[in-house]
Amino acid sequence: MAGLLASAQYPRGARVCETPRMNKLSIAARRSFAFAAAALLLAALAACGGQSDPDKFPDPGRVVVQARDTSARPVAGVLAELRTADQSLVWRSGTTGADGSVEIGLADGGVMPSDYALTLKLPPGYGLAPGQAAVTPVSVRSNQLTSVQVTLTAP
Repeated sequence: MAGLLASAQYPRGARVCETPRMNKLSIAARRSFAFAAAALLLAALAACGGQSDPDKFPDPGRVVVQARDTSARPVAGVLAELRTADQSLVWRSGTTGADGSVEIGLADGGVMPSDYALTLKLPPGYGLAPGQAAVTPVSVRSNQLTSVQVTLTAP
């Protein structure tokens, strides 16, 4: 009867496993694989969970840039780029709004603590005020606000 049932379900010449022992091995192999996969997943989750090491993953800091002209009026449209200390890579950037300020990295939850170089791209007609450096070193510390004041000459 099993042969008739098998021939009705499978094309002629197909190998059908009809022995209970083969089915048990197959089920045992599936269970072993599922158990191993679950154990691996639990180990990975345990490694990621728990308290993070604050020395390896410190909380981010905040950087706010405020651009004003020599008459203390806010300057909109200043692109502030927070670069790595060697200036080879733009880490985060933002453009000042109507109030002349921008918080860099706000959308990303802040800026990782490190030393950076702040560079500016000014709107047409504006220049750096006397004594204002083209590159400003910025040190970001965990859970602290770093404020940078920039003074520009108006057109």
